[in-house]
Amino acid sequence: MAYLYEITDSETDHIYFEVFERKVIKGRVLPSGSFLSERIAYPSASDFGLWAWCISKGSDHRTALKCALKRLHSLGKLKEVA
Repeated sequence: MAYLYEITDSETDHIYFEVFERKVIKGRVLPSGSFLSERIAYPSASDFGLWAWCISKGSDHRTALKCALKRLHSLGKLKEVA
């Protein structure tokens, strides 16, 4: 499973897309004894290029969306095969 987000830069109105794999962080008990529930991870800056991608084609938003959808579908196929 993977996610696709459309993002608009509030200062420039530039539209780009982020595509990333679904990563689950397992729940765990903290040293204090409280429980941290299972949750979905959002990629950090160092994750882009590994399991997350930022896709932009300048002002050509349609081409960027096509590329983002292609990446999204390829991630889905990887998960189905694995």
